[in-house]
Amino acid sequence: MLILLTVINVSYGASPARIQVGDAINITVSGHPEFSRSVMVFQDGTTDYPLLAGIPVDGLTAMEVKDLLKPVMLRYDLEPEIFVIISQTRTIGFQIYGEIARPGQYTIQGTLNLQQAIAMAGGLTVKGDYRRINVFRDTDYKRSTILIDFEDYFHPDSLFIAPEIQPGDVIVIPRTEWENNVRIFGNVQQPGIYILSPEDNILSIVYKAGGFLENSDQKRIIHIKQKDGYSERFVYNLKKIAKQSDYSDIPLVGPGDIIIVQKTDEWRSLWYWTKNIREILYIATAILLLYIRY
Repeated sequence: MLILLTVINVSYGASPARIQVGDAINITVSGHPEFSRSVMVFQDGTTDYPLLAGIPVDGLTAMEVKDLLKPVMLRYDLEPEIFVIISQTRTIGFQIYGEIARPGQYTIQGTLNLQQAIAMAGGLTVKGDYRRINVFRDTDYKRSTILIDFEDYFHPDSLFIAPEIQPGDVIVIPRTEWENNVRIFGNVQQPGIYILSPEDNILSIVYKAGGFLENSDQKRIIHIKQKDGYSERFVYNLKKIAKQSDYSDIPLVGPGDIIIVQKTDEWRSLWYWTKNIREILYIATAILLLYIRY
């Protein structure tokens, strides 16, 4: 019977599945639950299975993995029963180059979108232009170029959905000139350098930087404006301007400008005085008692 089955297998040209990066391997060892588990194949072909630590298994069949494990398991069991099942899953390989922190080739199991691909590669450099991201994709033996503008993604009310990455995509992040950038520092969620749009004002740059932190002083926003090689310093009460509901009064920013968001001084807040009022009363009472006593 075994010979007949082998002949049938060969005659139909069937070949066993081979392990690929991103696959899940289910390993069961009878009587040894400590060695029975499901593991993932990493990008370097290895797994975190304790008896196969550091050994690449990509390209092997389930039987070949079993053969690798058997001599190791003989140290724990004279007649080990080992079962290996490969669960092949969809993997996506893509490349990303240009103004990105960690350019190169990547492979991931499942699905991902452009935003996740950029994050996986460490994010854009300070000169990366997120308004002109190119995705090169092979479709029907032709290479198409998809130009993506990430500008809308940074608006708080945006409905922009990052496109999904397809296997084989090549992502290129172009460089923007320094003169098109604006810098924002201080008490915002993500201080740094951002690409300037024609109608950007101080508030829109704050939104690009993730918004204010809880203790940001919106009444004393510093705007350092660059013009003809000189710098001018302005201080704006953004909270007052926003209350007037006239966003046209919010100062525009230009190339090379710097915005600084400061922390609120503690002594200016009601919380600060409420916190310290008890101590102040204790000190005043003690001074009064000493004065009466003497």
